[in-house]
Amino acid sequence: MDIHLKPNDMKESLLVISIIAIVLLLVAIVLLFYNVRLYRSLTRSEMDKSRIKRQLTQNVAHEIKTPVASIHGYLETLVANPNLPDEKRRHFLERCLSQSERMTRLMAYMSTVSRLDEGRVTMEEGVDLERIINDVIEDFKGKLDSAGISVQLAIPEYLFVRGDQGLLYSIFRNLVENAVMYASGADTLRISCFRREDSIEFEISDNGSGIPDKHLNRIFERFYRVDKGRTRGEGAAGGTGLGLSIVKNAVMAHGGTISASSGPSGAGLIVRFSLPA
Repeated sequence: MDIHLKPNDMKESLLVISIIAIVLLLVAIVLLFYNVRLYRSLTRSEMDKSRIKRQLTQNVAHEIKTPVASIHGYLETLVANPNLPDEKRRHFLERCLSQSERMTRLMAYMSTVSRLDEGRVTMEEGVDLERIINDVIEDFKGKLDSAGISVQLAIPEYLFVRGDQGLLYSIFRNLVENAVMYASGADTLRISCFRREDSIEFEISDNGSGIPDKHLNRIFERFYRVDKGRTRGEGAAGGTGLGLSIVKNAVMAHGGTISASSGPSGAGLIVRFSLPA
């Protein structure tokens, strides 16, 4: 049976078809625009990754040159002068040991940075943060004592979270080490913890010389160093500018937040960070 459309019906049909065609065209344009932006974003992301890796490699190579050159110089002097006084010989050997520790620390940093960049985070249930904190303090006991820093703990018992044990250890290790190396004039390091409904918040503070406000927004950047005014002893020479960067990225890998501020009257440094409960 033939169906004859009236002129008005035909106009309405053509109008509907036109509207559908326009909608489909707009959808196609939006999808094309999105795909182009996605492609550009991915391309830019890959370029950024390559640039960051290249910069990281260059900086690490630069960081290694100094301790290698120092060790070579000391050993060369020892070999060329077998009759050096025992006190001088011991001093050179101690400097070699110090520089080798610096390289070991740098390699440990780079291993952690690599894990973070590649997203190799292993989450476990029931990680004991109290034990991790106590282990870090025990590991640094000698250096804390030498620096004249006492540790005050204000943390609750049964402090368990879901997280990566290695990265959680790195958070506290680097914050404690930062105080030992850089908190000039400090004699107290305080580690406090507060339970919230959906998070666990930490505050780690020292009563050292503090950091100028102009540096506070940048101390978590890779390879960023504050001036020597906050340095304790040889801290500046042995610093890599990676410790606090690792802290920030490890906290973020756990879904937490982190910030830094000066203490009362500009004295000391306070680092606050949270971890999901």
